[in-house]
Amino acid sequence: MLGESQNSYVTSVPSLSDDNSPNQANGPTWWFQAHDDPLQTPPFQLGEVSLPAYEAVSSFHEFEELYLPHFAILEPITSLRDFAQQNELLFWAIIAVVSRGKPNNLQHAALQTAFDQLLGRVCCEAIQSLTDLQALLLTCVYPPRLRGSERDPSWMRLGMAINTARQIGIDKQQDEVLFGARKARYCLSRYSRRILKLTFLKIFEIDIQLSSWLGHTPTLATAHHLRTVNMFLLDLSIPREYAATIEVHLVTAQYLVTERDSIAVSIDTARMSLAALDMVKAKHAPSWTFQAETALLAAKLHVTVVGVLCLSGGDNLSDATTLHSPPVTSLLQSAEDTARQTITLLSNLSDTQLELVTASGYHAAADPLPGYPKWYSCIGFLAATVIIYCIDLMENSTAAGLPVQMGEARNALAKAYKLFTKCEGATEHQRAALNLDVAMKNIGRGRFDLVGGDCAGEAGGSGVFG
Repeated sequence: MLGESQNSYVTSVPSLSDDNSPNQANGPTWWFQAHDDPLQTPPFQLGEVSLPAYEAVSSFHEFEELYLPHFAILEPITSLRDFAQQNELLFWAIIAVVSRGKPNNLQHAALQTAFDQLLGRVCCEAIQSLTDLQALLLTCVYPPRLRGSERDPSWMRLGMAINTARQIGIDKQQDEVLFGARKARYCLSRYSRRILKLTFLKIFEIDIQLSSWLGHTPTLATAHHLRTVNMFLLDLSIPREYAATIEVHLVTAQYLVTERDSIAVSIDTARMSLAALDMVKAKHAPSWTFQAETALLAAKLHVTVVGVLCLSGGDNLSDATTLHSPPVTSLLQSAEDTARQTITLLSNLSDTQLELVTASGYHAAADPLPGYPKWYSCIGFLAATVIIYCIDLMENSTAAGLPVQMGEARNALAKAYKLFTKCEGATEHQRAALNLDVAMKNIGRGRFDLVGGDCAGEAGGSGVFG
């Protein structure tokens, strides 16, 4: 339960670079430390795109402010010109990600095309540069704006990133790489072990997030890789708040493997996973963050929803006997409660973030969660579908008496719908809202009207729920 601490998650999202490790004892260090004179620095060129130095500096400052807290695996930059020359793909990946938040920029389309061509050239051969790998991961965390989620390249690119990490050897405790990879060994010698470990942990995090969302078994959920992740977390140079998030993903990975290997997930399996998640939060209470809380809620959603479906044997849950069995009732109540918490947390965050970025002139209509990875919107959509599912069950006569708080569930659903419609420039979010609209119109087999209830007030009385 979030309780009174919820606002602290929304108003303060610490950067992974601001940890309490021995290397950070004297206070946080700025990531963008470059002092290049924009007037003396020639424009940066990519194909037909010419980017003035002052715009590049502005984009990097914006990246540090909005995006870096969710992608703090990059070495500090002391010279923008040198960084662009030595790490071309990562330089333009950062520029492209910031540009996607400004779809009205005149160069946006040309920049996206030029960056895609550069990425294709780099990925046509085996990647041996750590910064090229980090650039590839950045495109997984912040994929390009597409007409639909089915075109999202993140899963395909993640597979390339995982193979690259294994080939250059950052998934190993010792300094070892595959036969013939001398260049990779030389390239890795330029970076600290801390950055190498953080990069692999980021790959693991994305693997768990995408696998949970897409219904796949994580690639890195093998005993070898789980042991490696646990060993990396013992390194005190890894920020403790990030270690908390990764430990949540470790529990999720173990549950996903159990789900795959078992004929059916038992109620004991689900309960043990939920208890393990609560233990992670208790263990890391002093360094618990919004990111960790969101990962925790997402994991609980997955465990409870899969548990309900498995315990029902795949049958229609409108059957009263199945619905009122204590195991299903318990998991269903937990799923609905977790979904409401998730939507409330994301909705409050969205309101706060939009106020901040609108005051700064950033991303006013591009995204309901400016600077946050796409995964957060995916979790919000999953939570909304769980709420719809629970309301639909309650509207069936055989489901009477189920422990679903209808009024609060309807309000949460309205908040989710508002989250996906508040930014007209977020095409995929608008499509998600349309999908929710269609689902809501079929609640209760057409017998349920949300227009006249609390949802209409929450959504501004737009009448779109009817």
